[in-house]
Parts: sequence; C-alpha cells; structure tokens
Amino acid sequence: MNQETSPLVEKQEVSSPSLFRRWYSILGPALVVLLADQWSKQWALTNLQFGEPWAPIPALRGIFTFTLVTNTGAAFGLFKDGGVFFTILALAVVGGILFYERRIPLRPLWLRGSLGI
Repeated sequence: MNQETSPLVEKQEVSSPSLFRRWYSILGPALVVLLADQWSKQWALTNLQFGEPWAPIPALRGIFTFTLVTNTGAAFGLFKDGGVFFTILALAVVGGILFYERRIPLRPLWLRGSLGI
C-alpha cells in the first residue's frame, strides 16, 4: 500500500511562523524603546536647563519633576568609568538573545516582547 494513500498515515502540515513574525515580535519593541529613548533625550537637551527642575503639572511640583542631569556610569552613577564594560555586556546579552531566538516560543507574546525591551 502506498504511504500517501494509507489511511493510517496522515500528512501533518507543520506551520512554521514567518521569519518576519518571529523577528518582529522581538525587534519591534526594541525599536520602539530605542526611538522613545533617543527622542526623550533629545527633547530634554533642547527644552530643559541643566540642573533646573521642571514640573509638567505645577500642582505636583513637590512630587513630580524632571531635572536634566548626566550619568556616565550605571544605575545611580555607580561605576563611572565602566562604559566600555557595559557596552560589551549589552552587546553580549543582545547576541545571546539573537542566538537563542529560535528556541524562544512564539507564545506568550509578552515573553518575546520583554526580551526586545
């Protein structure tokens, strides 16, 4: 009996997601965050004076203000001379995510999106 016509052997279609869909779910959020980050930095540099607080909602001045400062290190100014180290670390993490991207399930979508962020 021919295998193609046998009732015992069913053809199974393996639905593989498109390359665009797989990469978009990670790179889409990454691009949105990158653009928002760069836009907000440019906005702050052009609209705020260094060290001077700005309250977008005057009634909340004591609670919620923006102040233009610079930080050359990690969180809270730690490791000020570690720029090269943090750049290499970030590139290694991105490389690891891209290397293992095929093994990351498509669902739940928040998982892939969070890796992009």
